[in-house]
Amino acid sequence: MIVCNKLLAYVSSVYTSAGRTLESSYDHLKLKFNTAFNAPHCQSHRSYFQLVSIKLVKGYCLQLLLYAVESTAAAKQVVRVIGKCVDVGVRKIFKLSCFEDCRFVMSRVSLHPIAELIRSRTVKFMSSVVDNQVLSDVAQWQLAFNELFTFAS
Repeated sequence: MIVCNKLLAYVSSVYTSAGRTLESSYDHLKLKFNTAFNAPHCQSHRSYFQLVSIKLVKGYCLQLLLYAVESTAAAKQVVRVIGKCVDVGVRKIFKLSCFEDCRFVMSRVSLHPIAELIRSRTVKFMSSVVDNQVLSDVAQWQLAFNELFTFAS
């Protein structure tokens, strides 16, 4: 696929959708995360080592979930769906039933909110793409503008 006279690189975890504009589909990410999470969780479920499971989520499952998301400008709705995948994983590991308990545990094991991770990865990606300082400032301004005028999660 060619956009603006440049060939787009193929990334296996980013699916593009046909339409008037170039859109990305993230429906497959839930399936990938659940598959990657359930295999080690079922093995470590009987061992009662929750921190081992959290390390696996942070080191393996979260990387699968966030791979190349920063290059596609995910919408707030997509970020919420990705965040719920991680919330469900933490609830399964620690056998939690309350949303507030899940947030507390995530803060204690330094598992940052998905929106913050995606935002920092996007800023890092945009600053590496843009060579000119003025264009880099414009890209960061656009990210701040998009955040101000979208619905809060």
